[in-house]
Amino acid sequence: DLISTNHTHFFREIQHLDFLRTHILGEWVSKTALRKEPFRLWSAACSSGEEPYTVAIVLAEYARTQSAFNWQIEASDISSRVLERAQQGIYPEERVKLPGPDLLARYFQMGTGTHAGFYRVKAALREAIKFHRLNLLQASYPVAPDQHVIFCRNVMIYFDTATQQELVTKLTSQLAPGGYFIVG
Repeated sequence: DLISTNHTHFFREIQHLDFLRTHILGEWVSKTALRKEPFRLWSAACSSGEEPYTVAIVLAEYARTQSAFNWQIEASDISSRVLERAQQGIYPEERVKLPGPDLLARYFQMGTGTHAGFYRVKAALREAIKFHRLNLLQASYPVAPDQHVIFCRNVMIYFDTATQQELVTKLTSQLAPGGYFIVG
């Protein structure tokens, strides 16, 4: 908790999300149309939850247009403190900057009374994400194998080259064949 940095925000690095929406999802649906397999995504360094909730919004929006599309998200971080905040899904109003007001109404509840000035991610979205505390350097991960996408953005920059190479090997071994490993 003391050495981890937790700078994040909703819809950060939008080009990654656009690539997920415009390329990866369409490709995946076209390959798996006859199977009932869920689309699996892991946010490997999720910090206080803005990344997995952002991805959940992208996937939920996609599912609104593709009725047979279902998905699962796993999210992890080394910091117990930020994972607790992520699981609560409560953010100050100034931190909830979304690309459209319809998304705010669809996926967040506005706080009232003592919670005025805060938004909470609606229960359906919070419950769609399974959070884990883990160290990316631990021997094995409590995350389902065969992930279709792994987001590991803005964390490997803090490691030396040898550790980065080790992490790439370990994390990509969690990918399904043809899966995507997205770094930033």
